[in-house]
Amino acid sequence: MHANWYTTYIKPSNILLRDGKAVIADFGIVNTTGGTVIYCSPDKGSGVARRDDAREDIYALGVTLLELLYRGHPWDSLTGDELKAAKRQRRLPSGLNEPTWLIEIALKAIHPVAELRFQTAADMGAALRAKSVPVRVDRQAISVYPPPSNPQTKW
Repeated sequence: MHANWYTTYIKPSNILLRDGKAVIADFGIVNTTGGTVIYCSPDKGSGVARRDDAREDIYALGVTLLELLYRGHPWDSLTGDELKAAKRQRRLPSGLNEPTWLIEIALKAIHPVAELRFQTAADMGAALRAKSVPVRVDRQAISVYPPPSNPQTKW
C-alpha cells in the first residue's frame, strides 16, 4: 500500500504477485461502504469509520494476514452479530501454530479501535521486518502514580 492513498479493497483475491512484488489488482467501484464486509473493521461495518481512513486498509491487511496464517478466513463461518462480536473482541479460532510475533502483528492490525492499529502500512511493514510489535510507553501515565516510599515495597 502506498503511504498516501487507501483502497478499502484489500483481500486475498485482490492481491497479485507481479515480478515478485505484491500489487493490489482491484479497486472496485467506490461506494458508500467500500470493501468486502468480512474484511472491514467493526466501525466500517457499522458506518462509524470515515470513508477516507487508510487504517481501514490496515485492518483488512491484518485480516488477510490471519487468513494466510490460518490457511482460510478465521471468521468464514460467522455472520451477522456473531461476526460483529468476533471482530470487536478479536476472537480467533484455536489451533494457530505460528510465531507469537506474527500473531501479535496481525492482532494489532485488526484492533477494533483505529487509533490502536498500525497507523500506516509503513508502520506495519517495519513491525514485520523487526518481527515485533512496537510498544509505546505513555510517560504521562507513568508519572500519575508516585514511586513507592519504601524501595522494598512490592506492588
